[in-house]
Amino acid sequence: MKQRCRSLATIATVLSSAVVSLVPQTSFAARITLKTPERTSFSRGVGHVWPDSAKELVGTAYGPSTSRVWFTTNSGIVTEVYYPRIDRPQVADLQVLFSNLGEGKPTFLEEKRDFTLTHKTGANTPRAVIRGSYEKNGISIRFTKEVIVDPASPVLRVRYTFDSIPAEARVHILQKPTADGDGARDVARVAETDKGPVLVAWDDEARSPNYQVFAVNSPTESLSVGSVGADDGWQQLNRFGRIAYESDSVGPSNIALTATVKARRELDILVGFGGSVDDAYDALSRSRESTFDTVRLAFDAGWNGYYSSLEASAPWLAKLPAEIKKDTLWSASVVKVHEDKANPGAIVASLSVPDLPAGQGAGDGKGTGGYRLVWARDLFKSAAGLMRLGDLKTVTDTLRFMSRQEMPDGRIAQNTYVDGKPYWVAQQMDQEAYPLILAALLKEKGVQIDSGMQAFLDRRAAIVANSNGYTAQERWEEEGGFSPNTLAVMAAAMQLSGRPDKAAKFLSVALEKSVVRSGPLSSRPYFVRIAQRGLPDAGDWLQINNGGPWIEEAKQIDGGFLEWARWFPNPRASFASLGDELSQVLENSASVYANPNNGVAFTVRGLPLYRRYNLDAYGLKQQGGPWPILTAESFLPRLALDSRVGIDAFRTVRSLWTPSRMCPEQLSVENETLKAMPYAATPLVWCHAEMIELAYRGAAR
Repeated sequence: MKQRCRSLATIATVLSSAVVSLVPQTSFAARITLKTPERTSFSRGVGHVWPDSAKELVGTAYGPSTSRVWFTTNSGIVTEVYYPRIDRPQVADLQVLFSNLGEGKPTFLEEKRDFTLTHKTGANTPRAVIRGSYEKNGISIRFTKEVIVDPASPVLRVRYTFDSIPAEARVHILQKPTADGDGARDVARVAETDKGPVLVAWDDEARSPNYQVFAVNSPTESLSVGSVGADDGWQQLNRFGRIAYESDSVGPSNIALTATVKARRELDILVGFGGSVDDAYDALSRSRESTFDTVRLAFDAGWNGYYSSLEASAPWLAKLPAEIKKDTLWSASVVKVHEDKANPGAIVASLSVPDLPAGQGAGDGKGTGGYRLVWARDLFKSAAGLMRLGDLKTVTDTLRFMSRQEMPDGRIAQNTYVDGKPYWVAQQMDQEAYPLILAALLKEKGVQIDSGMQAFLDRRAAIVANSNGYTAQERWEEEGGFSPNTLAVMAAAMQLSGRPDKAAKFLSVALEKSVVRSGPLSSRPYFVRIAQRGLPDAGDWLQINNGGPWIEEAKQIDGGFLEWARWFPNPRASFASLGDELSQVLENSASVYANPNNGVAFTVRGLPLYRRYNLDAYGLKQQGGPWPILTAESFLPRLALDSRVGIDAFRTVRSLWTPSRMCPEQLSVENETLKAMPYAATPLVWCHAEMIELAYRGAAR
């Protein structure tokens, strides 16, 4: 008989002692007199890498008081699961494998490798519905998988419903923890409870660890833990075609948990989280008392309630074609899913860790931020989209969170964790300006700004107003200098803050220091991407980041200048005669930008596409692909003249979404086929926020 812990209370004491003592597993057992399990895995296995960052879906329960759990899916399986913050991944992936399929049949089948998987959302809510099928070698396995979060408890719920499965088959649920964001130092144990055995995992070195308890609502034939790449469930099935031996204990290492059950029509999987093992098990037990269908109804009801509130606060939605209204509300949910619940207003850029240009998966990454961080720029875009929908509560929370991104020296951090702790600290002047714009827009809606917030805004205004226009990084966070995009945002912040003189100053700087007057891409003046010294005609060169080549500044272009068209649709009205010059330079720049010979703009099947800039190396094999958000931005000049363009723009960008309705960061182009670029971020929250803006403009027709 295996010598396992006999109660969750016992294992809670065991685990607490382990955390305090921070000693190896063998000493841990001796210190607390826990009997050594019969089978323990000491194999080290392989290192952890994060799954592909091109997600098919992201989800959480709606509302700040609901459970603080988020999930993503990729390749048809559950990938990262986050708790208790949106930047704290606790699980890397979860899928099923099938064995005992019959004589002469495949040894085992893996869900993400062997099955045809189609992915969709449920009821326009961020609930994953995935259909899987395998019809080969005389084997028929068909299932529908649903993934949700219990709104009432910090529990992930996954249900498989099988339409077809061999009667003698064994189903193996394989889960890989990354407790507290660390895939290298996890430990796991098998524990007994009054409801049967469960699996428990946590980070061996975390000072205040979070725990996860994994259970199946079906009689289990075996529960086992192992090291990934050595003796985990996948490796055993690959070598032996079955779970040949069980381990009750593993770690600290990169680990996996495996539960084996007999084939049955329904399979319910629960993963509960908590700050202690008792809390995690209690959460799981509470959720277990409700059927999956009951929890699903509550999940959908929360999101449908949010949609109803948006329809009430944004009557313009009723003017939209039905499919565009549906996708606009969907985009709002994508934005809201990315908001942290412990830190309202903290909206991350994407629930992913891009690995470009390598494309092999980011490493175990203790402290790896990826896009699971908050940039003031992306945060502003998210808030601006929700403001169009009347969600002033979230927008106000966003402004409040921006004040938490201020560092002791008074600057806004390049990006932060969701608690406001800086991650990278370079200064980007557009991010200094965005809080001013957001505050001005809120004031227009009648929102009161308190004295503490006003003091923060006054510091932002002083930093922007006293600047000479130089930014340490432009919006692509790669170069310092004079950026037309950054200068447009700074001018807008000054204009909306009642400082038109300073707005005019930044326009003068933009025209003087970021406009080429003597070619080589046009005989007429045009904006460059950035001028490092503010001398775009001086023949300076810059090196493209991510291992790209060198290029003359005067030949480096992007669409950043379009921000002037966003904030100053009538330049003469804002800047008098100086506005006429801006209009001319914008027109010239648009021609240069749209010329396919210049390496940024091109078309695929008639769709207008844009790279970040010519020779962009931020992409797989150092080849940057087109970004759908840039297609959205390309409509700005036309929108300034005719809001009806918004509907066409929406439909154009919508055609670049993934089949599961995610707007990717960038696309791969192969044989006139467009798809989300692997290992780039999907979804890009900024893009979904811009979709709301396009819908709003179109509704104003």
